Amino acid sequence: MQSLGIDPEILSRNPYLGRVHRSSLELSEGQWQKLLLARVLLDESPFKILDEPTASIDPLQEARLYSYFDSMPGDFTSLMITHRLGAVINVNNILVLADDRIAETGSHRELIKRDGRYARMFNAQKRWYGDQGGWQPQYLP
Repeated sequence: MQSLGIDPEILSRNPYLGRVHRSSLELSEGQWQKLLLARVLLDESPFKILDEPTASIDPLQEARLYSYFDSMPGDFTSLMITHRLGAVINVNNILVLADDRIAETGSHRELIKRDGRYARMFNAQKRWYGDQGGWQPQYLP
């Protein structure tokens, strides 16, 4: 749990999480998300669904989580739904949805090479950080 950024002290201090009892511990949205991610990632299920898995997690935790996810042993299939396209650079197959249909499919490199919808979206997000990693307020029409 600690390798996923979850402080085991939180769980040992109080067995009641959420608003179930006067003495229960209320977690932040990010702490809840990390706890739920740990349950999914530590489960031995052959299929894992991650829907916007890092929406409430800070960037350092997010990087740690994806590193952990990339190094997970075992044979499983995962479906990750995300708008943070940097998170899917290393996945085997990306499905791009548009108008309730699969618009493109392929690896990150293949989709960037095709210069289609995925490439435009990825490059739009990439511009947020600029060449030096600093914020560049460039808004697209």
